[in-house]
Amino acid sequence: MPTPAHTLLVGGVDVALASRETFAVLNPLTGSPVSHWPNATLADCNAAVEGCHLAQPAWERVLPAQKRAILLLAADLVQSARYESRIKEAMESETSAHANWISPILLAFRAVAIPLICGNGVVLKCSEFSPECGRIVVDILLEAGVPRTVLAYLTFDRAAAPTLTAALIAQKTIKRVCMSSERIFVEESASAAFVEELTVIATTWMSSHSSKVSSEPIPPVLNPASATRLRALVALAVEQGATDLLADASTSPSGSIVRPSILINVTPSMDITRAEIFGPVITITTFSTEESATSFANSSEYSLMASLWTRDLHRAMRVAPQIRSGSVQINGSTIHSEPAFGLAGLGGASGYGRFNVDSVESFTDMRTIAFHGPDAKFPMM
Repeated sequence: MPTPAHTLLVGGVDVALASRETFAVLNPLTGSPVSHWPNATLADCNAAVEGCHLAQPAWERVLPAQKRAILLLAADLVQSARYESRIKEAMESETSAHANWISPILLAFRAVAIPLICGNGVVLKCSEFSPECGRIVVDILLEAGVPRTVLAYLTFDRAAAPTLTAALIAQKTIKRVCMSSERIFVEESASAAFVEELTVIATTWMSSHSSKVSSEPIPPVLNPASATRLRALVALAVEQGATDLLADASTSPSGSIVRPSILINVTPSMDITRAEIFGPVITITTFSTEESATSFANSSEYSLMASLWTRDLHRAMRVAPQIRSGSVQINGSTIHSEPAFGLAGLGGASGYGRFNVDSVESFTDMRTIAFHGPDAKFPMM
């Protein structure tokens, strides 16, 4: 197994810390630095794309069976004892998550596996908050046999993101996605029972996770800055007229820990209904008609995912097409992706392009090759 190194991978060459400005990665629970990573430059980004572009034709000609063998070996390496400790350490230090929660690892593999199988060169840029998780994926794929020139790895901090992300997008479409259930619209006749049941579930969960003897304490959000933003959103919503049903819960929020909130009496005019919450906060708005429900749902600039819950499937099929969302789940969670179609927003703030990594068609060009026999007759032009 390669020795873990906090490096970029550009054009098949590792770019070390000493040659670039660096940024610190902090543990979201303690706020302490856990590692430092190179801040990629614009030249690094351009070189990464160009390197993968030059290496792509040779990789495209590698037989599918050989690519399959490489990916199968990578799957074995993920489960090997050699990488298990490194994955566990990265998850605990960068996300403060339980070792069994390896979403950053899974999402990185998901992002690169199908493009590689289809013969593409891949530039991987993971979150600046979990770069070691992304580097583990890169190292596993390299060890399994993916050529170093076919796969590039970039890291840069949030300050550099607007310029460098724009530069990458300008060269080739970059895709991103995230789903989080944040806004709930409940029919007035069912709202009282729904809110009561949800509150019981939330308080029970909080009680079990807040205990000093609990083996699973309340998990942190991404970082202290995210926690501060979430608390400010909740405070502003309350100031604007919302009620936090969990405001008296016995938790002591600090650092990256955010006390869960269930906000009722929320109206579409409040700031929190137009913000990306991405934390343990739920807003509840009641409606009386289907028209008002779809109007509320469509008032957000986020259009990636929605879910609709009802016993009346005919009503569901009538209402679902009226919701401006790339995907609508009927009686299912918003955390879902149909393999054949992937994820796509319908404009607004829901990302770039389509995150359709499960679909081979998204990473291949359809071409027509027609054979004409020696006796073929051609029309006169």
